[in-house]
Amino acid sequence: MRRIALAVVVAGAALLAWLPGADADVTVGCGDVTGLIAAINAANAGGDATIALGANCTYTLTSVNSTSANGPDGLPPITRPITIKGQGATITRGAAPATAAFRIFEVRPAGKLTLNALTVSNGTTPNAGPGGDAVGGGGILNVGTLVLDQVTVSNNRTGAGGDGSASVGQAGGNGGAGGQNAVAGAGANGGQAAGSTGGHGGNGAGIYNAGTLTITGGAITGNTTGAGGKGGAATGGKGGDGGNGLGVSGRGGNGGSGGSALGGAGGIGGAGAGLLNTATATITGTTLTNNSLGAGGAGGAATGGGGGNGGTAPTPANAGVGGNGGSAIAGKGGAGGTGAGIVTTSSTTVGTATISTNAAGAGGAGGVAAAGVGGSGRTAGTTGSATAGGAGSGGSGGGLAVGGGLTKITGSTVTQNSAGAPGGVGGGIYRLSGTVTLQTTTVTANTPDNCSGVPC
Repeated sequence: MRRIALAVVVAGAALLAWLPGADADVTVGCGDVTGLIAAINAANAGGDATIALGANCTYTLTSVNSTSANGPDGLPPITRPITIKGQGATITRGAAPATAAFRIFEVRPAGKLTLNALTVSNGTTPNAGPGGDAVGGGGILNVGTLVLDQVTVSNNRTGAGGDGSASVGQAGGNGGAGGQNAVAGAGANGGQAAGSTGGHGGNGAGIYNAGTLTITGGAITGNTTGAGGKGGAATGGKGGDGGNGLGVSGRGGNGGSGGSALGGAGGIGGAGAGLLNTATATITGTTLTNNSLGAGGAGGAATGGGGGNGGTAPTPANAGVGGNGGSAIAGKGGAGGTGAGIVTTSSTTVGTATISTNAAGAGGAGGVAAAGVGGSGRTAGTTGSATAGGAGSGGSGGGLAVGGGLTKITGSTVTQNSAGAPGGVGGGIYRLSGTVTLQTTTVTANTPDNCSGVPC
């Protein structure tokens, strides 16, 4: 009977090895990036899988694995349930200057990624092209399900917004010469110019969550969003010169007016340096520190076009009048990024967390304006007006910014965070909309204030 029983046990063990979920961990050798990529691809193809990394090993990614509309990824996107046991390991993007920009992980809608005892670091999304907005999720982008257990997400970045395009107005044509004792042609007005707005810096440098996120323990630290792009400069076209008069009674043509110029506004700095949440996030026992937001982009400069000169005439009193110089309005600086530790627009629960020493972004500098000078002539044209661009406002919510949904914070500490200058508020917590509840939570020593839009 003992032999029969043993045979049954052995047979049962063999059967269990083929049952779903009973597979042994797939072990990836220390630092073996190729093996890690192969293991993720196999798990995506086969379903539930657990991947074990070498204890305290570093896996350095040096090239893009895949690219989509969400930007480039260093590892294959997660499309099925996968668990990675880090055992103190680190997955990082290579630090060499020539290394391409890419995030570390992307979780697709059907995917579920569980990370345990792992560090995810140095991911970055690319800078945007001219006038474009940078994509988000420097370390991890989640639109499926993401579970982090004792994970550190550190030193990840998002790209800067693209600079706005410059604009130059077309110069006005010159007037033709007058016939004998006739009035010469006037110069044409210069064309107007308007620079375009700079793009937004990327959001969610550490984690961009648009799915379901659960974080237990660990740290989100040292992550930085991209700055807003600069506004495009504008230069108004010069007015055309008046034609010259001929003969004793000939009259010179008047100069054309210079074109006006409007500089583009600077782009907004990226939001949510530590975490940006647009769906559902639960955070317990996690430390969010030293995350910083991108500054707003500088406003575009503006230079009004010069007025055209009046045409000459044999009799000075018959010379043309100079054209007026064009006006110039420089672009306003972009706003600094909001919500350095966390920014949320949806359901967020925070328990026994520490949110400290995070900094919102500074507002961008306003553009410089230079008025167009009037043209010369019998009477000189007037100089146009010039209006400098104002500075962008500093970002609000150094620790946490709430823009919708219900946010519950319990048993936590929010301290020594700062809003951006000038004018940022809610150094600790900033509520623009939505509901915030605080229970047994300390909000103290934040700059310039602890809370805005919520009592604390």
